[in-house]
Amino acid sequence: STSDAVRSLATCIQQHTGGTSGVLYAIFFLKVASIVSDDCDLKTWANAIKAGTNSISELGGASIGDCTMLDALFPAVEAFEKESSLDNALKSASEAAK
Repeated sequence: STSDAVRSLATCIQQHTGGTSGVLYAIFFLKVASIVSDDCDLKTWANAIKAGTNSISELGGASIGDCTMLDALFPAVEAFEKESSLDNALKSASEAAK
């Protein structure tokens, strides 16, 4: 299932990425996995990505402007939420994260 695949990605990242980043990315993907399903729509993916980003912020205590990964993730989430197709959402999120 989609959720299982995202959960497996979280486990792989946690096992093979050192430092705090690995843990934070794993938490992000575990949160996403708890929300997505095989038939979820773009809005659900956007909500899952936002929830994952919020999980990082809550755990690490950082917010946008603190020179962390959140400075890329929060703008990417906002861009993702504004689009109506997955292709456009991914492009907009990628641009916003730069």
